[in-house]
Amino acid sequence: MAITTEKLEMKSMPCVPLRGVVVFPMIPITFEVTDKKWIRVCERAVQNNSELLFVTQREMQPDDPAEGDLFRFGTVSRIKQLLKTPDGNARMLVDGTSRMEVTSFVVSPDHITAMGFVRILNIDAAGGIHSEALLMNTVKAVEKRRVLGGGMADCIVVDNDGQFTPYADYSVREDAATLSNNDILQRVQDAGIVGLGGAGFPTYVKLKPKNPEAIRYVIANGAECEPYLTCNDQ
Repeated sequence: MAITTEKLEMKSMPCVPLRGVVVFPMIPITFEVTDKKWIRVCERAVQNNSELLFVTQREMQPDDPAEGDLFRFGTVSRIKQLLKTPDGNARMLVDGTSRMEVTSFVVSPDHITAMGFVRILNIDAAGGIHSEALLMNTVKAVEKRRVLGGGMADCIVVDNDGQFTPYADYSVREDAATLSNNDILQRVQDAGIVGLGGAGFPTYVKLKPKNPEAIRYVIANGAECEPYLTCNDQ
C-alpha cells in the first residue's frame, strides 16, 4: 500500500491568464491562446524550457486582467508543444505538474509574475491511500513512467491479486426508498466513489450542494463523455 504526503515550496514564475479553460495537474490539455502578449510569454517558456503558471480568470473580461480578476489557485505547467496558427494565434499542448496557491500577483504592462506556495505530492510505497479501497493489490514500486503528454511522472505500480474481492456484501440489497439522503451520501463516501474526469473529485461532495433548496433546474450531460473532450486533438 502507499501513502501520499504534501510539502509546500515557495516559488515565483511567469503567469498566463486563461479564459474559460482550467488546467489540472497530470492531465494533458490542448487550448488556444489569442492574445499576442501571452503568446510571447509562452514562447519564452518554451525557448527556456521553463515552467509557468496558468491561472483562470474569474470572468471572460477584461483582456488585461488585474490581480483581483484572477483566481488564487493555478497550475504550474510545462508547454509540451506550441504551434502558431495562420491567424497568428498559438495552439499548445500543456502538461500540468503541480498546484500553486498564489499569495501575490505582480502585474506589468507586458507580463504577470505570480508568487506562491507550490503543492508537491510525494508518494511513499509503505502506507495506504483511499483511492485503493476498491482494489486488492500489492504495490510493487513507485517509479517514473511515461504519461499521455509525453513526459515522465511518478506512478504507482501495483500487482493485482486477481481475486477481485468485493468491497462489501452486495448479496444483501437495501431498499433505497427506505434510506435517508444522509444514509445514501454516507454510503457513497464510504465506498470511495470518485469522478472519472481525471481529477478524482469525490462524488459525495458533488451530491451535497451548499444550498440544495435553491436548486430549480438540473442539467444532464447525455453525451456519455466530457463536454470538452480533447483526446482527439492530442
